[in-house]
Amino acid sequence: MRSEFRGGTISLTVPDVFPIEGQGRLVIDPVIRTDAPISDLVGALQPDVAFEKDIGNEGVYVVVYETGFSASDRDLYAIEVRADDFAIVNFGAVEISSDDTRAPAVAAMDAIDRFLIVYEVEVGGTDSVRIESRVRRAGSSDMGLVNHISDELPNSRNTQPDVGGENGLHALYWCVVWRNVGDETAEIRARVVSTTGAPVGFSRSLSAPGSTNESAPVISEGSSAPYGDGRFAFAYTQEQQSTVYTGELRPTPFGIQIVQPAYRLGELGSFSRASISNVAPVLSNGGDPIYAVAVEADGGTQEDQIITFLCAGGGIQSLNNITRLEDIRPRNSAYIPKVAWTGDGFVIAYKSDDRMYMTSASIADVGTRKQLVLGERAQRVQYLGSTDRVENPNLASRAESGDTQSRRALVAYWSIPPNPDRMTVHIGEIERLEERAVGRQYCSAMQNSSGHTAWLAMFGDQGTTSTKSAVASSLPSSQFVLLLNSLQDGFTSQPGGSSGNLCLGGAIGRMGSVIAPIGADRTATIPVDPTRLETPNGFRATQPGETWHFQGWYRDTVGGTVTSNFTNAVEVELN
Repeated sequence: MRSEFRGGTISLTVPDVFPIEGQGRLVIDPVIRTDAPISDLVGALQPDVAFEKDIGNEGVYVVVYETGFSASDRDLYAIEVRADDFAIVNFGAVEISSDDTRAPAVAAMDAIDRFLIVYEVEVGGTDSVRIESRVRRAGSSDMGLVNHISDELPNSRNTQPDVGGENGLHALYWCVVWRNVGDETAEIRARVVSTTGAPVGFSRSLSAPGSTNESAPVISEGSSAPYGDGRFAFAYTQEQQSTVYTGELRPTPFGIQIVQPAYRLGELGSFSRASISNVAPVLSNGGDPIYAVAVEADGGTQEDQIITFLCAGGGIQSLNNITRLEDIRPRNSAYIPKVAWTGDGFVIAYKSDDRMYMTSASIADVGTRKQLVLGERAQRVQYLGSTDRVENPNLASRAESGDTQSRRALVAYWSIPPNPDRMTVHIGEIERLEERAVGRQYCSAMQNSSGHTAWLAMFGDQGTTSTKSAVASSLPSSQFVLLLNSLQDGFTSQPGGSSGNLCLGGAIGRMGSVIAPIGADRTATIPVDPTRLETPNGFRATQPGETWHFQGWYRDTVGGTVTSNFTNAVEVELN
């Protein structure tokens, strides 16, 4: 049975010879995405998730979360989700003593089929909070012994733990980061943890010199095994400066080694709530591996936005405003981003308008730097019938735990119903598009008769000879779209009485030989042959190093009046 996916729609074609027996309706029921509650406990919240690839047919996810036994006694539980059929198995307690435990985090170590779970523990009768760990065996609910990870200092408050695990064939260590609050300062510390869950060596500060109030540390889910050096990326928020710092570290038998000291991600806004991907098997032009950091940018009186940075070698390769590039109207504030590497690109999940969304992105070359480019608009992950408010997403990709060929990831979050008497943890598996995006979106489009803004993406590679595909979506049905091109960008509002914005400048070519009909799914696909671009001076072959800009121009009818409109635009640097 043939299936095709375009513009958010799956078309399934059943041939006439398809054998059908029995009575009743023929139901074709593909499982596209699953969003399932994994708990039915009062106060189930704060989930984290990790993946182990060598258990069962396709591996297992483990989800850890917190529940409220009483106002002063929170407990921790974990379940597994089989990746092949999404069955929930091996429910078990992580910590159910009389101690108040909270903020669980989890990471896998692929070589030994184990997970490390770290969490906060309120030390009874004191003002101290410490970080503890327990190892859980994949494929079961068996738990190892409790180990103390943070330094045992009087009245020391150690909170906000996160953990990453090596994913090479000879992995030996996890790395744990957390916030340590002293009498006058707060800093970020890190410690190596062995395969038994016991600490190795001493903890080490990751904070930049002179900083005094850091919070919300995160560390990549796995290490960069393809390079054999086991490096992790980390990030945290500097509250006084309202910005995010990032760096790289490596575990050793003697403790933490700093590969790249923490450095500041610019001064372009008020950043917080960082998420970080694995150090990916992609080299920058300087020879350093890249990784992504996603942050929440405070919009002040405007909407909060999601910004992503590509980083390498102690510097920023590029940054993107994901909220703007998705070009959705009306825009709502976007919060709590999560980013993960998926083999040859990224998935990004975040909260907006109390709902959970995701998008996917690829990597393109722009001059001597790498650039993140979107392959799709935001899609809602939360099941469509839900009216619950969602909180605190977390993300685990299969690629970051060693399944380097997989584009799938699991997002976990907790929801608050309209009558908030029962908070529930949910999970949903998402997948990055198989097609590689190469064009970076820019310039906003205007709403059309479909009630949306039309959106353009370019797929293929960055070569000057290979045909690419320009895919326009959210168009008015039963019309046509014409692709425009130029070597220059620009901006003209409502040119010639149009309802949209022209985002090209200079000599603008009209690719009239490939005018595309808009289908019932409001999508059109236009082939782009870079050896024969139609320009005002005839057909032209592109040259390496040129950056071409493309935009869709389409017919529309609004209120009975015939008009035209434009998609947003994309720019592609060819090599």
